Amino acid sequence: MAQLIYRTEHELGHTSEAADLVLIGSREVRDAWLRTLLKDRSHDLAPLRRIVRSAVRDTGNCPAGWLRFAAVLTGDLRPGQVTAADVTEFTDAGEDAWRIALDAAGRNGTPAVIGLMWSRLREVALRTAPQQLLTELNRVAAPGGPGLEPEAAADADLLCAMAGAILRGQGPTTPTMPRLRGLTDPGAARPYATTLIGRIDADPEVKRLAVEALLGDTPDPASWSVLSQLMRQRPSTEEVVCDSLERRLAADPGPWIDALPEDLVSAFGRRQRLSWLRPVWQLRKAVLAGEDLVELGRVVVEACPDRSVPPALLAELIPVLYTRGPRAVYEFGYELDRRAPGLGMALYRALGQSEWARDVRAQLRQFSYVETERHYQILTLLGVPRRGAPPQPPPAQPPYQDPGPRQAQQEEKRGKFRDRFTRGKP
Repeated sequence: MAQLIYRTEHELGHTSEAADLVLIGSREVRDAWLRTLLKDRSHDLAPLRRIVRSAVRDTGNCPAGWLRFAAVLTGDLRPGQVTAADVTEFTDAGEDAWRIALDAAGRNGTPAVIGLMWSRLREVALRTAPQQLLTELNRVAAPGGPGLEPEAAADADLLCAMAGAILRGQGPTTPTMPRLRGLTDPGAARPYATTLIGRIDADPEVKRLAVEALLGDTPDPASWSVLSQLMRQRPSTEEVVCDSLERRLAADPGPWIDALPEDLVSAFGRRQRLSWLRPVWQLRKAVLAGEDLVELGRVVVEACPDRSVPPALLAELIPVLYTRGPRAVYEFGYELDRRAPGLGMALYRALGQSEWARDVRAQLRQFSYVETERHYQILTLLGVPRRGAPPQPPPAQPPYQDPGPRQAQQEEKRGKFRDRFTRGKP
């Protein structure tokens, strides 16, 4: 009966209300009709839409089971009107049922069905057809697509990250969450994060993958917002986030430091290996804001309670000091000693030992010689006899100039120095 009803419509173009009533009213006939539809390689979904709308027109609803889920696929019922059993009945009817469902959702603009089929699609992503799933999801829930709800975006992003991980194997490419970055509503981060939490709670490996995908290859404000919510609502996520970010900081800290929000910087500060991060982050913020030496001194003093300058902070300071010139460096050292006696001298000692501070040392030596000679002259004019030979001038150095094009070179030096430090190399 089911095959006859289907073929009469599909091959002859003939429909019958009486046949529809039999189909809608009989579970056995209905199930057989669906299996026939799924086996049809023409993938013509017109019969499905017609049967659904016939059922909705006659009863205002659909009988429990796959027909009710099909009504969601066609947009005739809302996602909240179906049960997990309705969805399972459809997706278990055939090996390609999940793909037929996504095909229907793509044609009818109903991406919310991705969440309804989560269990089945998770299996497809991790085991059976990851590449095909990626193709279908990019059509059903395209990144930046109009009307894409944050819940559906979260489900599609996570499934794509899972499928991509399977396809990459052990490759270096990092998955991303492109649909999150395409959401324009400022309030979308909360429901997006809530959906992710529901998916990753029971699966540590998927949690790790979600964090990796949220971080991606470049910093993104939308991802920070979701990550912050994940850590607040699930504190165990903080360790995963910190591990993933620590690897990125070791590889190329510059862009990540500049983009980190304060709550994540604070989380990192609790890690011994990254104790340097918060002062470096604060110093960068102060420099970018054009703060004076007094404010920069406050940041450095807070970062150096033991009166020694951490190597990573020194790497950040070197290009700043070089740019501001030797007199500013001298005044900066004086400011440090005023706030924390001995810290200014500790800075000079660190500069004297650093291979990356060669240019700053040359500036300071020339400046200090000129100042020393001037003080000798003042003492002589005040009647103090000069004792010993005057200090010998250092090798001639070009007058200090704004580094201009050299700024990029200094930034590269700073990055190499901090890279060596964070990797723990000698």
